[in-house]
Amino acid sequence: MPDEITSPLIFIVGGTGFSAAQALLQSALFTKKTTQPITLCWGIRELSDFYAEAEINHWLATYSNVHFQGYLSESQEQHPQFSLGYPFQDLETLLSEKSHEAILELYVFGPPTLVKATWQHLSKHADLNKIHFHADFPAN
Repeated sequence: MPDEITSPLIFIVGGTGFSAAQALLQSALFTKKTTQPITLCWGIRELSDFYAEAEINHWLATYSNVHFQGYLSESQEQHPQFSLGYPFQDLETLLSEKSHEAILELYVFGPPTLVKATWQHLSKHADLNKIHFHADFPAN
């Protein structure tokens, strides 16, 4: 993460990949005190995997620049913060909402299949010159 955050941050995470995003998000909020928009899209299998609900709700209540959308991949359970599917599925809409930005910082953490699927989706639907892509696995 850059020393000075001058672009919106988008986190696409799956499962325990949340912990890497959590560390960067905490740094952005607590140390760097960014006011840039931060969007966290977290995919889990079922609601019992939503172990950071209290922390995420605290961020949402405390910081107006933090936004969250959860995704359930293997459950039909209902929760107001979750949709069915995968965390990269709404990326095209998210990017179009931020199309006025010069650069976006996109962080992808989680299973290698998530990283690759997110990269493939971006390659088809986004201007890669405007996205700084960071991942914990090679995307290609």
